[in-house]
Amino acid sequence: MIALHHLRTLLLARIRRLILIGCVVKASSHVRKGEKSTNVIFWKQHEIEDTKTNDKKIVPVLRHFNVFNIEQCEKIPVPDAPPPITEEFTPIEKAEAVVAGYRDGPTIEHGGGRAFYRPSIDGVRIPEPGRFENAESYYATLFHAQ
Repeated sequence: MIALHHLRTLLLARIRRLILIGCVVKASSHVRKGEKSTNVIFWKQHEIEDTKTNDKKIVPVLRHFNVFNIEQCEKIPVPDAPPPITEEFTPIEKAEAVVAGYRDGPTIEHGGGRAFYRPSIDGVRIPEPGRFENAESYYATLFHAQ
């Protein structure tokens, strides 16, 4: 189950690969036999006016939807992933000196979309430097992961 504050954000901006069954039918498609849906929960705070007291109050609204990944459907093209944003990267000499000066420091591997330390191999994986907003953000993430 996926809990979301805003279903539209998930469907249109972030994943772009989840689809409601009604949209599958509308696209003249179908879900492959045996595929399972994922339950997505939509919630928000909604302001209403009390009919008796005319006071405004906020009530929660909760709905759930069963969605499928586009790849579970026939005849629906899978959208291309947006290209990664790359900025020109200028290394910071003092930060590079700190990294080079680590005694028995972890191996550093560039790639992927997130940074993490893996103790089993004593290694750090971090996105390419050009994917960060600036060099300071890159080194802050690198030092945090180590």
